[in-house]
Amino acid sequence: MSQAAFAERDKHGNNGSQTEQHGNATDDGTLSSTVGTIVYDRSKNGTGNSAGPVTSTTSWTPPACWYAPKYSPAELKDYLEPIWQADSTGSQWDLEQRNKYEKGGDKPGTYKDFNKEKTGKGYWWDSYVNESFPPGWDKCDKPFFWVDKGDPPPADVENAVTPRVLGE
Repeated sequence: MSQAAFAERDKHGNNGSQTEQHGNATDDGTLSSTVGTIVYDRSKNGTGNSAGPVTSTTSWTPPACWYAPKYSPAELKDYLEPIWQADSTGSQWDLEQRNKYEKGGDKPGTYKDFNKEKTGKGYWWDSYVNESFPPGWDKCDKPFFWVDKGDPPPADVENAVTPRVLGE
C-alpha cells in the first residue's frame, strides 16, 4: 500500500503531519501567515485601498490541464446518464461506459453502480482545463477514475493535483 501524498518535507524533515501555524502583524501593517511550509507575505502588496491580492512568489504556472476530484458517485451518475440516454455518442460507446461505471465491479478498472458504496470515502477524478487554453489544454484525455480519500492519485496520471501542486 502506498503512502498518502504530502506537499514536501520542512527543514526539520517533517512531512506535514506536524503542521506549524502562526501569524504576525507589525505596526506598519505588514501581515504574514504560515501554515506548514506555505507562507503568505502581504508586505509587498501595497497598503490601504492600493493593497492587492496575495500572489505567489514563485515562477510556477499551472499546467494546461490537470486532474482533480470532481464528482461524488451520485454526481457522476447524474452527469453520464443523460449523455447515454441521448445516444449522441453511439450505442457501442454508451454500452462500454455503462459496463465500466455502472454494471462492472468484477474486472479491474470497472465499478458497480458508480461506486455508490464508497459515497463519502473518495471522489471520481476528471480533467480540468486552464481557461486561457494554452498549448496542451486538450492533452488530459484519461477517463474518470476513482481515488479514495487519503490516497494519492495513480502514479501514471500525469498532471494529477498533488499537495505540492496546491502549494505552488
